[in-house]
Formats: sequence, C-alpha cells, structure tokens
Amino acid sequence: RATTRLLLFAVALTLPCALAADVPKVVAPKVAKAPKLDGTSNDPLWKKAAALDLREATGGNPRLKTTARVLFDDANLYVAFECEEPDMKGVRREVTQRDGEVWRDDCVELFITTDANAGYKQIVVNARGTVLDQFCARPRECDATWNASVAAAAATGAQSWTLTISIPLKDLGAPKAECWTFNVNRTRPKRGGFPDLEFSWAPLSSQNYHEPA
Repeated sequence: RATTRLLLFAVALTLPCALAADVPKVVAPKVAKAPKLDGTSNDPLWKKAAALDLREATGGNPRLKTTARVLFDDANLYVAFECEEPDMKGVRREVTQRDGEVWRDDCVELFITTDANAGYKQIVVNARGTVLDQFCARPRECDATWNASVAAAAATGAQSWTLTISIPLKDLGAPKAECWTFNVNRTRPKRGGFPDLEFSWAPLSSQNYHEPA
C-alpha cells in the first residue's frame, strides 16, 4: 500500500524502529507536490511539518537556535534548516567540491536508515550548499563513493542562514518504509566569542554525531 507518512525516531542509529517507543519521534507529512527548494522555508508547505528544535549535542539548551522540518512525497524526502547566526560575516562556507571536507564548514548533517542493522546514510551540507554523502556500514566505517542525487540550496538572512535539501527516496533504500531512524545535526566552527558548537535533535553520548546516546 502507498506510504502516507514517515514516522521518524530521534534514536539515530541504534534501535529498530519497533523498539523505540520511548524516544523522541515525529511524523513527517506527505505532500502532493514538492516544496519550493530555494534555500528558504518561505513556501507555506513547510509549515505542514513540525519544527524539530536542535539542542546542544550532549544535552542542554542551545546557545543558538536551529530548526529542521521534514516533508516527503512519492519521490523525495525534503528537509529545511534554519540556523540562527549572530556573526554572518564569519560564516565558514569554503568547501565547494562534492564529497570534500564539508564538515569543517558551518554545516548541517542528516543520518538516515530504515534498517539499523544494514548501516545508514550520512548527508552533510555546508552553508554554501556543497554536499558530502556517504554510506556507513557502522560508525566510522563510511564509504564516500556512495552518492545520492541530493539537491541542496542555501540562502542567507540578516542573522541566519538556511538550507533546503531534496533526497530521492530510492537512493535511501526503502521508498515504501513507514518507520525510519533519523537524526539531524548542526556544526558551527569556533568564532565570535563562542567555542565550537554542535547541535543535535537526538541525544548523543558525545560530540561525535555517529554515537547516539
């Protein structure tokens, strides 16, 4: 039967979805058409999605606000990010090469799987819209030769930068799956009186995004 919703669990990578009843979760609504992928969440379709507020990676209230929203249709998964930034001139977005060291820039990350026993996909996008995508059989065992047809667009505001991302469901391995384990993160390199900042929707045991609590 057709999938009408995706139930996303913020357990990231550790538990089968059916066992994760006590962890944060959200329903990603299905839309009839794609939202506008212009780097902003101005399209009213994004308002159909619940706001996922990221916290400090290892717990605690965030020093800067980061919000993600997730939608999908028959073909793609869509994610929008809004990243508060008081020092827009200092935003690091140097990497332009696909599968380059995108994680060294201001960036966001997605971790996605429909079967925690079969590895997961990691997608990193910097504030310029440059993409790194890879398949991880297990934490720290990742293959960057895996590529999805990821489309990303970035935009900037007075005190924020934003992204919209589209990922084909077929590239994620299970387009008809209804229950996914999933996490989103944000990295902000040290500057402007702040240390390196790392944010996560799922609770983490360390600042390594591959190691959920």
